[in-house]
Amino acid sequence: MDAQKNGLETLKEIRENPEYNDNPVLVVTSKSEEKTTAYKLGADDFISKPYNPEELKLRVFNHLRVKKLYRYHENYQTSLRLFRYSKLPKRGSRYYR
Repeated sequence: MDAQKNGLETLKEIRENPEYNDNPVLVVTSKSEEKTTAYKLGADDFISKPYNPEELKLRVFNHLRVKKLYRYHENYQTSLRLFRYSKLPKRGSRYYR
């Protein structure tokens, strides 16, 4: 990230990078016209200046919680697929407990 870039350019760069593109991004600005642009570039949330620091903290916490739940769901789905397609002993076989 370059110090000469504005926030929207940085957001675009984050969304184009596979290493960071699933991280939640909250945009804080006083320019209301940037709201639509930020959402189009992939922002997850938007806060207008002046903002309440407590609200910002809660929004960050909530976005991180949603990300954690999404990852848990993905891992659970993967586990179910692996379980479904694994070679488990059939009921009645000598290996079945």
